[in-house]
Amino acid sequence: MGVYSTSNDVTDLFDNQNIIESVYESPIEAAFHIVAEGEENYNRIMQAIGIDELAVLESTGAEMVYETVDIKSVFGKIKEFFVNLFNKIKGIFQKFMAMINSWVKSDKDFVAKYKKQLSLVDVTGFEYKGYKFTNQDFNINTASGKARNSVGESIGADIYTAKFDSVAADNFIKALDDKSDIIEKARGASIGTNSITAGDFSKELFMFFRNGESSKVDIDGVSVTALFNIIEGAAEAKTRANKAYTDVEKSFKEFFTVVDKAERELKTLVPTGNDSSNSEISTKIRAASISIGFMKEIASIVTIINGAKLAAIRDENRQAKSVCVQLVNYKPKHESTFVHTEGSSFLNSVVFK
Repeated sequence: MGVYSTSNDVTDLFDNQNIIESVYESPIEAAFHIVAEGEENYNRIMQAIGIDELAVLESTGAEMVYETVDIKSVFGKIKEFFVNLFNKIKGIFQKFMAMINSWVKSDKDFVAKYKKQLSLVDVTGFEYKGYKFTNQDFNINTASGKARNSVGESIGADIYTAKFDSVAADNFIKALDDKSDIIEKARGASIGTNSITAGDFSKELFMFFRNGESSKVDIDGVSVTALFNIIEGAAEAKTRANKAYTDVEKSFKEFFTVVDKAERELKTLVPTGNDSSNSEISTKIRAASISIGFMKEIASIVTIINGAKLAAIRDENRQAKSVCVQLVNYKPKHESTFVHTEGSSFLNSVVFK
């Protein structure tokens, strides 16, 4: 298992301090880069396995005979893949917290300078272009579970709990034909809607966290108190981010546990000799890899939802400050009224040049 060979305990693996720093300021941009890198890394694993199997077939004329050491090597690398992915997600949270902390000083000064003044502003008629932020407390681990259930319903077997018997193997292998449709349904299920393509997922999540809006709308009925609560709410933003972190961690621990379980189960199926059961174990290993491949897709869904949620938390905070800045010099426009006093004429205002 490479750097993770000293322990198989899930808690030990995820409690380590390994964080892969994010170079992206935007959480959603970072999330998409993580998913793209993850796809490339996973393909490398599958490619290496395929090349090894092909080399054996070409040299012996028979399928590769998997031994316990081979299974341990394959699944050890897959476990490493998920831990690597999570360490990159940690980097998003690290960057996010640093960003929040960088606002605290300037926001504190802004509040001290303008809070009293803005509390006296008459906001009658004031409106701004912006978003009403929604689903800020959305549970990402629940989203992961909904995506998992959707995949299970499409395949006819739960990818987290299925035993790799001949029926499950057939289901997983057949599922490859419909993989794109299955994942689109899972994306939609994760946020309680219909199928979503990979290209539309970012847009749908943007709207999900912004009251269904894809672009800014006119917002009135401004509450200065609510705006300052958001600006001063660095602690609240951190709390929401920490909750998101906990949700994501739960999901990734589940991924790791499933891979570990699959490894143990497949080890028990390793043939004792070069007999007809070699083909069966190869089929079951292929089924397990397909199952884990679907789980990798769910991990991508979780990663992107997390990035979108953190971006929404950030944007709500910055929008609140922007609106307050607009209010600093705001004067309500009152309708002019004509007052007629005795002895005056409406023509008095006419002056000849």
